Amino acid sequence: MPYVLYFDTETTSLIPGQICQLSYIMDGGAVCAKNFFFTVDSMDPGAYRVHKLSPKKLKVLSGGKRFADFAEEIHADFFHADIIVAHNFRFDYKFIAREFERAKKPFRYKESLCTMKYFIPHCKLGGTNRNTYKFPTLFELSEHFGIGAEEAAGFTTDIFFCGGDLSETETRRQRAEKPEELKDVPESAIRRGGAAKTVETRKTRDISESTIRLGGDMNTDGIQDFPENAIRLRNDINTDEIQGFSENSIGLHDARYDAALMYLCVKKALKEEKDLKLLNRFTV
Repeated sequence: MPYVLYFDTETTSLIPGQICQLSYIMDGGAVCAKNFFFTVDSMDPGAYRVHKLSPKKLKVLSGGKRFADFAEEIHADFFHADIIVAHNFRFDYKFIAREFERAKKPFRYKESLCTMKYFIPHCKLGGTNRNTYKFPTLFELSEHFGIGAEEAAGFTTDIFFCGGDLSETETRRQRAEKPEELKDVPESAIRRGGAAKTVETRKTRDISESTIRLGGDMNTDGIQDFPENAIRLRNDINTDEIQGFSENSIGLHDARYDAALMYLCVKKALKEEKDLKLLNRFTV
């Protein structure tokens, strides 16, 4: 089975400036994920309006670390991938290639997949020209595959906020097992909280189910990059579908959520649509 890496970035501008957040999921049989925030020199106002990551906030989230501080680790992960996947691959590639160039790390990949371009004939969304289809947004792609916000947010929580290095089987097992100390906690709350070790029932008896789902106000020791007690989601999601996510906890963009959404879309295409072209690339 090929080693596939799904990645997304948040950046300082539309031209190759700097990456301020990089998230990726690695699937080589076992599934694990990594997320990095980076200190940056400046932030374009338009970019800030999208992801709400200011240089000051990024310095705190990153601990003052820059891309170069993690370049060797990130380069090794990308270098060993058989296929790297992104939505609008050309955009994300330009930024990560530029970051590797600054770090004096040559960036070469074996094979790539752009979900934005590849799934055009699957979604068949009308464009400005009636004879062509438009590029699907990641949200439109998730709608096509029937992936709801609850499913996507749950997987994002499991893979990024609950220790990582989770195979799909382990993720299902964690959701199925209900320890004795969690017997009074709603099942949906445990799903959002992910691994049971992050929940201390005695401390959370008076916390709303929505807070438990987000992981807020809990003992989050060992959970890196869990700022502001919430997962920030995309602005193109109908928040009415996300039970338990308060309006003020939803930001505009988060690379972790987008990487998770890409992963789920490709898995649905492989499993439900039996896409032979993808099956040949992702299973041989």
